[in-house]
Amino acid sequence: MASIFVVFVIINTFLLFTFNKFSNSSFGGITIIGLKSDVLNYKRGSLVILKKNIINNGDDILLYDARSNNNICNEMVIKKLDEKTYVIRDNEYVSDEYVIGKVSDIIVIPFIGYLYNVFTSKIGYLIFIIIPITLYFVLLIRNYKKS
Repeated sequence: MASIFVVFVIINTFLLFTFNKFSNSSFGGITIIGLKSDVLNYKRGSLVILKKNIINNGDDILLYDARSNNNICNEMVIKKLDEKTYVIRDNEYVSDEYVIGKVSDIIVIPFIGYLYNVFTSKIGYLIFIIIPITLYFVLLIRNYKKS
């Protein structure tokens, strides 16, 4: 049981340390997102895993939406200007840092995004990791003093 908890703590801490500026885990070209709103045919609370591959003209992509409260949105690349800039609807330019990946490369796991969002939140980390570890050490110290 303790080894399962240790693995959980390591994975959760790794995900938190790999947060990008959009509060999603991103490492090695892979981005993990807990959907906070419906995107495409995927419901809120789904876990989305994307690997960023080469994007070409006409590809449907997911990108971070800086204009609204939605976490991500779906757009089609009209034109690829260079390796770092794309043109989407109405001649809007999008930098590569906002592009998550192609819709064709998406892996979606329903409902697990809720858990991901809770465990990677500040309060979730406190409740599920900091408090149990603190209680464990308190019990160890109490047992040590008794013996």
